[in-house]
Amino acid sequence: NITFQSLNIRSASKHEYHCASEFKNRMNREYYPDDPPIPEEEQIQGWKNIPSFVEEHVYVRWNPSGTEILAFCDIGIEHLEDNKHLAYFGIEVAPQYRCQGWGRKMLRMLVPHAKEHNRSLLIAWASDRIPASGFFMEHIGARKGLESHINQLRVEEFDRSLVSRWLRNSENLGDEFEMGLWEGEVPEEHIVEMAALMEELGNDQTRDNLEIEDMKFTPEILRDVEKYIFGKGN
Repeated sequence: NITFQSLNIRSASKHEYHCASEFKNRMNREYYPDDPPIPEEEQIQGWKNIPSFVEEHVYVRWNPSGTEILAFCDIGIEHLEDNKHLAYFGIEVAPQYRCQGWGRKMLRMLVPHAKEHNRSLLIAWASDRIPASGFFMEHIGARKGLESHINQLRVEEFDRSLVSRWLRNSENLGDEFEMGLWEGEVPEEHIVEMAALMEELGNDQTRDNLEIEDMKFTPEILRDVEKYIFGKGN
């Protein structure tokens, strides 16, 4: 019998957060084998500061002694003025328990939340480093909406002369642009302009076959996102 438990990821216990962090880093070693683990406190603050417009539901499967998470699934429903047909979900299973029906069980737990809010399209992310994820998505009838890749830059291999060249090339742009730096949140006098910029950049991203509408990025959304980013210490 495959059993899962609901996890309040915004206000979990210290033990639950520790086990969730351990599980996520275990998965990340497969996704990004060259990257260091994400500090536990950074992950915890990210979960605690999930933007208020996101309704998040999480389910986990524990080992018999309750000391380790073996599978983790979640669905995020954004309560905004656009893309009201969408929900985002994730399903992750430890390697030794894959291809045993756990993924289908978790999907059946997540779908009712989507139906409750009339979300007709679910979007998930899968990595080719974990072949089982591709097989699962095909099995449930999912279709590929957007394919991407990750670029990695080793700092010690970076050609630092490029920075000097870029600065020289930009000297004649002083009449068009002004360089600035804000430490911390966007100043209130610039929040409207920054939200407009974020909206333009977000809507300019490649969407390929993804059925995603243009988004409206308001100052209130930006403040929520800032809280999430700064909460993680970024």
